[in-house]
Parts: sequence; structure tokens; C-alpha cells
Amino acid sequence: MTIKDKCLKVWQTLRPDQRKRLVFVAIGLAIAIVSLVLYRATRPASPTPRQNESKRDIALDKGTLEKSLYNESTKQMGDMEAEMKAVKEQLAALQQAKKPENDDKADLAKEILKTSRQGLSEKQTEPTKPAKGSTPSRPASYPPGIPPLPAAPSFPPTPTAPAIPAPSKPEVYGEIEFISQRVEKKDEVKKKEATKIYLPPSFMEATLLSGMYAPTAESGKSSPMPALIRIKDLAILPNHVKSDLKGCFIMVEAHGSLADERAHARLTTLSCLTRGGQSVIDQKIKGYVVDEDGFVGLRGKVVSKMGSAIARSLVAGFAVGFGDAMNSSAITTTTSGLGVTQTLNTDQATKAGAGRGIAQAGRDLQKFLLDLGKQAVPVVEVGAMRPVTVVISEGVEIEVKDIPNTCMGGNTACVN
Repeated sequence: MTIKDKCLKVWQTLRPDQRKRLVFVAIGLAIAIVSLVLYRATRPASPTPRQNESKRDIALDKGTLEKSLYNESTKQMGDMEAEMKAVKEQLAALQQAKKPENDDKADLAKEILKTSRQGLSEKQTEPTKPAKGSTPSRPASYPPGIPPLPAAPSFPPTPTAPAIPAPSKPEVYGEIEFISQRVEKKDEVKKKEATKIYLPPSFMEATLLSGMYAPTAESGKSSPMPALIRIKDLAILPNHVKSDLKGCFIMVEAHGSLADERAHARLTTLSCLTRGGQSVIDQKIKGYVVDEDGFVGLRGKVVSKMGSAIARSLVAGFAVGFGDAMNSSAITTTTSGLGVTQTLNTDQATKAGAGRGIAQAGRDLQKFLLDLGKQAVPVVEVGAMRPVTVVISEGVEIEVKDIPNTCMGGNTACVN
């Protein structure tokens, strides 16, 4: 009986659950064997263990570092000597190139000096020949020849008196010529400093010269209404001190308020002129205006022109309603499950057109009248020539400006 038959016989004797377990075990063993084979095949070969090398001491010979430093310094010294030698050769070549020129100049000077000496010596030694029939005269004596030029003395020159300095010569740099010369310094005219006067917070009686319509809308604060005030009495300062600003002008800007029906004015500039007309004050100031009743602001009358515009707008609204009614009466409206259907009656087409035109014209007119009513905002009316009190709320340094050589008039004659 072979092994195969034995295995079949054993397999037949097993129960179904035992056969199932045996199959699972066989499959698991097969998977494990295949995995082990694949792992062995893909695993890199392990490197052979490296033998431990014996440690070896490295030691330098004695004097190695000293020799390397000496060689390096010797090399640097050799390079420096080579550079110095090259520089000396260049200097020698330059001197050799300039030497012929200097020699030629020296030879030429010696030749000229020698020629001049020979000419003078010949004139001194040549005897004068007497003319025929004349008595011999005493030979003329000639001055000795010009001695040779002495060499330059080696001792320092004797000091001489200081000479008068000559006028400086013009110095030329490129194409620009500079000449130095003394110029008398003119006396600079010093500007006269302006006179300054400090004006502390104070008040003064004044008169409103120009009336105004101060706007009460929000736009009035951005574009206030200007007005002019004239001071009619002395300014009262703290501690009963008075300042003469009588006759000066003050510019103010005002806007109206519907809450108290007043025009609130703010000071902007103060302008004055001296009696002689030669000094002027033009200074920005800060302050406000008090009415004669003692309250801040100028009491006035509220004027509004919006009523007529609103009434006309109401009439235009009635026209719009009448036109819409005429248009609707000429149209038949039917409501069904499909929606709203409007049908225009042909015999009433003229009526529908007239109604639509009246309604559109009324709407345009109503819009125009509303815009016109928005522009006609309420204003506070303030009359002119009213007594007021000007209050300067913040101290200011007033600058008195002179007007030279100008006469602007005044109570007295101008002084030039």
C-alpha cells in the first residue's frame, strides 16, 4: 500500500469539520513557506563583519611645523624682494630715459656760455689802427672781460626787507578765471521787527453794519453767511484795563438755529488802521457775538418760503390722481385662473391717453416742486445797525505791520 493510498484512507475516515481544519492548516503552512522564500530572496546580503583595525598613533617629526613656517616666510620674503627689484628696474629705466634730455640741455648751455666769453675776449685784445696823417693816440683802455659766472652759493641768502605785495594775479582753473579783490562790506539794512501786542480775552461794544439771512439747514454750517461789525467803544480787558480798538472792523460768519430762533456768529478777522495811515492790523481771532438782551446769538425772525412750494406740490398730486383715474376707467380688468387681463376699450382710447398724460405731467411737476421746496430752507432774518457785544474767547498776539512810503489817509496828515 502506497503513501497516497494511506493518505486517502485517513482522509476518508475524517469528519467534515476535521477535513476543513486540516485544509486551513495546510493552506497556512503553504503561505508561510512561500513568504519565507520570498523574504529570503528579496533580503540584501548581509555585509561581512568588519575586522577591528588596530589603532595606530600618528606622530609628526620634530621640527616639522617650524620648518613649514620657515619655508613659508622665506617664500614671502623672496616674493617681496622680487617686487622691489622690479620697481627699482622701472625707476632706473625712467631715469635713463630722462638723462639724454638733461645732458643735451647742459651741453647747449655750456656752448652758449663759451661762445659769449670768446666774443668778449676778442674785442678786448684787438688794437686800434690809427688813421693816415693823424698822430698816434694813446691806446684806449678797455675794461677787463666779464668774469665767469660764479656757482650758486651754498650758504643761505641774507634776509631782505619785506617787499610791497603785488596785486594778486588771476588764477585760471580750466576756462574759468578767478580774481581775488577786496570789497568793502556794505552796511546791511536791518529790517525793523514788527510790533506785537497781546490781546487777552475781552469784550467790546460794537454795531452790526450789515444784516443777514442766516440759513438754518445743515448746509448752513458748512457755508455760513458773512457779516461786518464795527467796534464803537474801547475794549474792556481783565482787571478793568481798557484797550483802544475803537473804529476797527470785525468779520463774522453766522448760521441760524430753529431751536432758539437766533443767528449764531463766530469772529474770523480783526482789521485796524492807525490814524497816521502807516500801520495796519490784519489778524485772525476767535470769539462770538452777544445780543443786546445778553444771550449768545442774534435774535431774529424765522422766515420760511416752503409753504407755497408744498401747496403747489399738493395740487400736482391731485392732478396725478385724476389722470390715473381717467386711465383706469378706460381699461377693463378681468381676473381669472390664468391671471389678470387688462383690455382697453377702443371707444375710450382718447380718454385713457389724456388720463395717462395728465398723470405723468403731474408727477414731473410734483418732483420739481419738492426739489424747489428743499432749497427754500428756513432762515433767520437779522436786521442791520443793531448794537451788539463782541467777545474774544481766546487770547491772540496782534502783529502791527508797517506800510513804508505809503499814505492811506486818516484823521491826521500822513508822515513820510
